[in-house]
Amino acid sequence: MCEAFQHAAAVDPDAVALRTPGDTQTLTWREYAADVRRVAAGLHGIGVRRGDTVALMMANRIEFYPLEVGAQHLGATSFSVYNTLPAEQLTYVFGNAGTKVVICEQQYVDRIRASGTQLEHIVCIDGVADGTLSLDDLYAAAEDGFDFDATWRSVQPDDVITLIYTSGTTGNPKGVEMTHTNLLFEAYALAAVLDVRPDDRGTSYLPSAHIADRIMALYNQELYGILVTVISDVREIAAALPDARPTIWAAVPRVWEKLKAGIEFAVAHEQDGRLVARDAAHVVRTGLRVRAGADDQETKEKVLNRLAQMRFTTEGREPRGLYLLTCHEAKGREFDMVILPYVSDQIFPDDDEEQRQLLYVALTRARQRILIRTAQGMLPKHCEAMGLAL
Repeated sequence: MCEAFQHAAAVDPDAVALRTPGDTQTLTWREYAADVRRVAAGLHGIGVRRGDTVALMMANRIEFYPLEVGAQHLGATSFSVYNTLPAEQLTYVFGNAGTKVVICEQQYVDRIRASGTQLEHIVCIDGVADGTLSLDDLYAAAEDGFDFDATWRSVQPDDVITLIYTSGTTGNPKGVEMTHTNLLFEAYALAAVLDVRPDDRGTSYLPSAHIADRIMALYNQELYGILVTVISDVREIAAALPDARPTIWAAVPRVWEKLKAGIEFAVAHEQDGRLVARDAAHVVRTGLRVRAGADDQETKEKVLNRLAQMRFTTEGREPRGLYLLTCHEAKGREFDMVILPYVSDQIFPDDDEEQRQLLYVALTRARQRILIRTAQGMLPKHCEAMGLAL
């Protein structure tokens, strides 16, 4: 992953790699790479070595990225903990992971200390707390003789890059060890189906302790150089989508359901009344189709733009049903590929039998390619027109 990041950063150094809505904060690839180098040198200066574990506890923010990737460049295992964990659960997770250093926001320092975990250092990124290091302190700890290039080049494919802790519903959380090889395979497998490209745009809004956010934002960015818009509060995702205009996007079921409810409410209050609430549900679940009249292009565009410019969307749960997606509105737009997710029975009504024919449908702009994934495998079909023809 380190080599992939270095390649991505060198392609267009002055391009924006990370941003927040409205461009209130941005980071170019050149700045990103420089920060990664500074973080790696600083962590090395305070004693972090290959195989050590560094935990991060913070909201979704741009600073997370160079801190995480900088630890990777030492061959350390960097992982995130859920910000909602109480002190006693932090005790278990930090202990189980063998955490050496925690990098966090100031608001979490007291809770981390209350966990009783014996840590070598706490790095506070947004304030000053007694007994902690600031980011400036971390950078100042770098040693003059530190060889950054030799260090990251010594990182091995089988080194553990991160830990993903399960919910622990049947006991204490289980720490899943993910190596560089694991994540490279996962990302390349994802790209083989979804065609992730350097000019894609994604968002980071789910907890970074969740593998979905790491794969769709962090690791896709390291491998392919996508632009990531960082949204600090998951409750703001719907409002942020028109600004971020993601071409790839993932959500857990609850987020899809909230988007559906929000769009239904907005559409139900449209003055022209040409688009009913049920049509908005179709927009949410397909990301593309609107059941408005053929001459109602203005309304169609209005709702499609609320879903930004997604080339494909994914949903973070194993589907239970078979559904059909048609895509007549995609022609001439940025959509190259769409993955139809299972969302919920509330979004896919029981009486909509047409929607229960196929599981996944993927479309490409140049020549429509429909991937029909069933229990027996994936069957590709090709069509000339943009409309779905089966």
